[in-house]
Amino acid sequence: MSEEQTASAAPTDAELSAYMTQNTARFIRPAMLSFEQIFFDGAASVSEVKRAVAAAKAALARGADPTRLGQSTLLPRSADQLSVELLARDFGAGFAKHLAAVPIGEWTGPAASSLGAHLVKVSARANTTLPPLDEVRQQVTHEGESERRERSRTDNYRTLRERYEVVIEPNLPPAGASP
Repeated sequence: MSEEQTASAAPTDAELSAYMTQNTARFIRPAMLSFEQIFFDGAASVSEVKRAVAAAKAALARGADPTRLGQSTLLPRSADQLSVELLARDFGAGFAKHLAAVPIGEWTGPAASSLGAHLVKVSARANTTLPPLDEVRQQVTHEGESERRERSRTDNYRTLRERYEVVIEPNLPPAGASP
């Protein structure tokens, strides 16, 4: 009952903001990248990849269509608002680090991934951010309420335990047995 009473009062914006500040890791938005890529097979020799990348860069400088360059692959030619963590998982940490550092709007590379080599053009980059309370109010409220209920439940159990004394009796003979 006490946990229901605690949870029934709607939290104020100040309480929600304080909770969000104390638990930023739960609400933070990851860094995101949008990019295009041209893939080059990782099984080729380093010199072959360098020649293919140089030829692709020259073709791009002449206005070539990037979708007609590189090698065919099942990888998407572009990614929109992909988290850096997901990018690192799928392509490797080095590839994600490369994309996080290159200039926006320029073809760069080759960038090595766990799959091969890539020419990449980053079109957008968003850093890790803590969103405004209004955008995550429902999540903050839900998590704050859950935490408050758990705290209330724990406090209630502690209060109940304090009211009782547990006594362990020494071994007694079974009922009906003579001493």
